[in-house]
Amino acid sequence: MYYSNPSATEPAENDTYGRENVWDDNFVMVQHLQETPTGTTYDSTNNSNNGTTSEMYSANQVAGQIGKALDFDGSNDYVSVAENDSLNEFSSMTIGVWIKTISQSYGNEDNIVDRRDRNLGEYSYQICYDSASNELDFSIYTSATKAAKNSVLIEDENWHYISAVYNSTIGYVYLNNVLLPVTFNTTGIITQSDSPFVIGRRNGVHDAGLDYFNGQIDEVRISNTARSTHKRHKHGKPK
Repeated sequence: MYYSNPSATEPAENDTYGRENVWDDNFVMVQHLQETPTGTTYDSTNNSNNGTTSEMYSANQVAGQIGKALDFDGSNDYVSVAENDSLNEFSSMTIGVWIKTISQSYGNEDNIVDRRDRNLGEYSYQICYDSASNELDFSIYTSATKAAKNSVLIEDENWHYISAVYNSTIGYVYLNNVLLPVTFNTTGIITQSDSPFVIGRRNGVHDAGLDYFNGQIDEVRISNTARSTHKRHKHGKPK
């Protein structure tokens, strides 16, 4: 599969699929989360935004929406991607991710992806599910924090696709390819963060249950552009 790259060429049969032949240049990170989670999760773009798992073992690898996925226990499991300029200072962006979750027992924010560190006063971008109020939250920081907080019910053990978009003037969220009603207006570049990008936990905070995601996550994709509707949702993994 050559995702959003019509000029791609087929590699030799005995070669691996070149990353430049799969993702267009606007993809800055694509984490399939298909590796056995005992060390490194690999970025499928040329940016080498590889992740490091924490407190995860072979049993955390499960069947995903697309191939394999990772199961997060809600108490100490997460994946951390080291700070990289390719993940910073977006004038527009799209975050795509598949999730499947059960009832969140602590009734608080459960972070899906996070590029912020409140302890250090760094705010950039985040997607979380607030199980206390059944809200799916997408927030960014330009000159101030702006958030699209939408009431949804997703604690049903089904796969759901989230696509959060900032197009340089408006922030909005699609859930299962349906545009949610609450948006936000802002302008400017999303503030740089020197903290890691984290999957499955609020960045920089370690309070179990208040921050960790309880459920499964698959296919985390970040683009430095606002993607159109038909390029979101279900796409297979390249070989």
